Amino acid sequence: MAQKIEHQAAYILNRRAHQESSLILDVFSIQYGRLSIIAKGAMRSKKQWSALLQVFQPLLLSWSGRSSLKTLIAVEAPSSAHSLVYERLFCAYYLNEILLKLLPELESNAVIFVAYADALQSLNDRTIQVELVLRSFELELLTELGFAPDFMFDVHGNLILEGQVYTLKPQNGFERVNAWAQQAMLFDGETLISLQKRQFHQSASFSSEISRTNFFRQSKVLMRLLLNHALGGRKIKSRELFSKIKY
Repeated sequence: MAQKIEHQAAYILNRRAHQESSLILDVFSIQYGRLSIIAKGAMRSKKQWSALLQVFQPLLLSWSGRSSLKTLIAVEAPSSAHSLVYERLFCAYYLNEILLKLLPELESNAVIFVAYADALQSLNDRTIQVELVLRSFELELLTELGFAPDFMFDVHGNLILEGQVYTLKPQNGFERVNAWAQQAMLFDGETLISLQKRQFHQSASFSSEISRTNFFRQSKVLMRLLLNHALGGRKIKSRELFSKIKY
């Protein structure tokens, strides 16, 4: 007998046409993780499924099926979709892409689900800096999936300290180096401590505006290194597209 799941909190990460009137949905649900669902006849449904089955729309989905491709049986929208435009819209598509590429199928992770919902809400709030939203989500995702290094101790088991400089070995962690070392990628201890404490949303976390600027620059480079390692060479298309349009 086919398993029936009802009223599951979920977001659509991607949708694509299937045959003449159906949709294949890549879904991220709070209890069942990432899965694929077919919405049969969604494009001609009198229930207006097509209008509801949009990315960045909080949904309650019901489905059934025994195979890896489930069948949608009901959809509800408990709240309105996030109204994202320009840079914030591209950022949201970026979040969807890294989730599609990194989330394992059918493995629930409520922490990542909540982090994603919070990220969309923050992107919808123009008073919150985009960089902070992205770095916070990337760090949560990488940590939950086991790709984040230890931000408290270096590879030798020594406490990471402010005033020291570190380089990253993606598979091992951070290693302290001479401040004048000729390394392509160096990270201040203050940046790593701020990431470890998850306090980088607070201005008081930084001793100066210079250290805040360094944090933004270094955390972006660091998250990109870690994501590239996690992706194993797969490209992030939304990042490349946004760069071409922006510049």
